[in-house]
Amino acid sequence: MEEKGNTVKGFWEDYRKAAIKSGEKITTAKWYVTWAQRFDKSIKGKPLQSCSQEDVEAFLCKLSGKKNIYEWQLKQAGKALMFLYRDFLNIDPGIDFDRIIRSKSSLKEKETPGQIIFRDSVQYKKEIEKHYKDLFTRFRSELRVRHYSLRTE
Repeated sequence: MEEKGNTVKGFWEDYRKAAIKSGEKITTAKWYVTWAQRFDKSIKGKPLQSCSQEDVEAFLCKLSGKKNIYEWQLKQAGKALMFLYRDFLNIDPGIDFDRIIRSKSSLKEKETPGQIIFRDSVQYKKEIEKHYKDLFTRFRSELRVRHYSLRTE
């Protein structure tokens, strides 16, 4: 059993090294391993070599339905699986990864981080300004002293 665990661990380590060797950043390679391991777990013991297009689509579709997964993460997961099959395992399972990635990421209509502006996400703006009136007054004064635009408040 321990030997099998070492073999599996060695497989994922070899996969990570192959991703780095192909030009991926170290952090990206770590995420490739994470996505591939999640996919492996989702197919419940089925050998990676015998996975079908439906297995990959089901995994990415389930992933796209999660609220905490952004479109770029979905694309990264798809690329991780594409690298796993095409480059690392050197097998062509007949999966159209590009089409799957495009179709599943189009389902993802979630904002990417950085598009949400804090001031717009606060629901009770007036109550907050009223509660912290002194702080906001000092903040506005400091902005004016430093010649910043009042629109940045």
